[in-house]
Amino acid sequence: MPAPTSAELRRAIHRVLSRQYGLTVQLDAVQYLEKVIVDYGIDAAEVPQTLDLIAQTYRNDLRKAATTGSDAAVVTRNDLTLVITRLENNASGSTAAYQTQTSGSQDPMDLDGSAAPPADELGDDVALPTLVHVVNAFEQPRWRYSPEQKTFYRVRALPSAMADAPSKVAVHRDRFELLKQRIMRNPHFRPSSFSGAQSERLFTLTPIASLRGNEGREYVLFGMLTRLEEGKVFLEDSSGFVELDLSGAAKSRGFFTETCFVVVEGRYTSDKIFQAFAISMPPAETRDATVEAFGQLDFLGAPADVYDDVRLLQIEQKYDGVCMVFLSDVFLDVPSVMTALRRFLTGCNDALLPLVIVMCGNFTSVPVPPAQYRDLWATFAGLLAGFRNLAEHTTWVFVPGPQDPWGPHVIPRAPIPQFFTQKVYTTLKRVVFASAPCRIKYCTQEIVVHRADTLAKLYRNCVVPPSFKGAPEADPDADEEEEEVQDGLGGTEATVAKDLPYHLARTLVDQAHLCPLPVHVHPVMWEYDGALRLYPLPHLVVQADAADRYHERYEGVDVCNPGSFSATGEWGFTIYYPHSREVQANFVPRD
Repeated sequence: MPAPTSAELRRAIHRVLSRQYGLTVQLDAVQYLEKVIVDYGIDAAEVPQTLDLIAQTYRNDLRKAATTGSDAAVVTRNDLTLVITRLENNASGSTAAYQTQTSGSQDPMDLDGSAAPPADELGDDVALPTLVHVVNAFEQPRWRYSPEQKTFYRVRALPSAMADAPSKVAVHRDRFELLKQRIMRNPHFRPSSFSGAQSERLFTLTPIASLRGNEGREYVLFGMLTRLEEGKVFLEDSSGFVELDLSGAAKSRGFFTETCFVVVEGRYTSDKIFQAFAISMPPAETRDATVEAFGQLDFLGAPADVYDDVRLLQIEQKYDGVCMVFLSDVFLDVPSVMTALRRFLTGCNDALLPLVIVMCGNFTSVPVPPAQYRDLWATFAGLLAGFRNLAEHTTWVFVPGPQDPWGPHVIPRAPIPQFFTQKVYTTLKRVVFASAPCRIKYCTQEIVVHRADTLAKLYRNCVVPPSFKGAPEADPDADEEEEEVQDGLGGTEATVAKDLPYHLARTLVDQAHLCPLPVHVHPVMWEYDGALRLYPLPHLVVQADAADRYHERYEGVDVCNPGSFSATGEWGFTIYYPHSREVQANFVPRD
């Protein structure tokens, strides 16, 4: 078959990409596409099929990450370059080299246990560092749920750290609408399509305004806990508010703080008080369910990879030795910490070689002057220069702590200014000074890293005493009464300490938020509140906290705290293996 002419190519591009797929292709993108088709020697008869494959790849995989930023239906040359590169990688699997000591097995398995496509198609050398993307909180796209359209829409207005008063109201309204739409897609609240299939009880959410004139009846409400009067707890939704009587309410596990969103079941009494029978966190939604509903939306804002999700999953499963290391409270001003840090770096450089090392603040034990703070980072850079493998191949991420000396005490917290850390930039090949929180994307996984003392604040600010249950290793033959849930401080000290991490994990996941606290307890930049959302749920949440280290898994999300590297003198850190999603607690060995 003869090669197509330039006019024929342009007509085919217009017919397939513009008319069939509704895409607007910029002129330089058209010229690039013509060159690709000519260079590959594609016959005129195969051009429509080729263009259809390119359009499908763009629409299904790359449209949400289009480089235009303003309209994903406008296709740029950069977009097409990424599409062609991805198609080439999917066909051949050839990639750039990354020499690492962590090459994995040659028999990967899918997450569900079924065999993956042959791993040898990927090639032996994969540029793993190019698959690591760090997204700061100030770079994430802003999405808002519209109950009228029943979908999310992109907020194009630039956010401001000095937002106006309506933005504060929008924070709680947006969280309310997001959680409500999630609840309404839950099987327990969504009527079945088949009337005969409703074997389980279905719940119906009632607006608070509808309670008036319906005293003595039972309802299920959803809203935000508030304290409009001293000593009283109220529930508020978009239609109104009502006082709650929680004296006899059964409680699910979690921290019920002010501005926390809850589901309450009870009876509306004649004295205009809602007598609660049960109060619980809103039911969580798995990441897969959210992606199925809104998979076409880019909530993260990370750059698009040159592989599709199938190939990324293969890479993730093939390199089972790939790991990430997390540390918190690395005090650069304490000599004993620097000695332990040298032993830690020696082990990583000679044996482990992590793909990513994340260090969270605080980076000093006490506040220090700016000049001294800069000198501490210069000294640390000198230490790093002695570990060539780590400096060349590892991606370093530094997350500020609440006491590091710059900026207001609000979240998201801005990255450490380059003025202090210039020596580190010149020492390490791949380094990111990130915000708190920040997000890391590796292959198909999303990891959220946050440095804040959240556990103690949530526990101290509960408006409803939390419930604690017996330890899971309790005697199975014990009486039921001995295993019953205990309220507030009624549990033993050991039981409370052991149960607190699960309460935290459930609160963060069910609230889909890193900081479900009132702004007077933990100030938040109102227009950047979306950067604190956990929606869709990530695979791992690293909640670096001053509390003791812990690891909990809830609704498919691993929530862990690496603990303080410096404060306890144990030199503890956490290792995460994306291949198996294994979280390991480790210590630096003593001399």
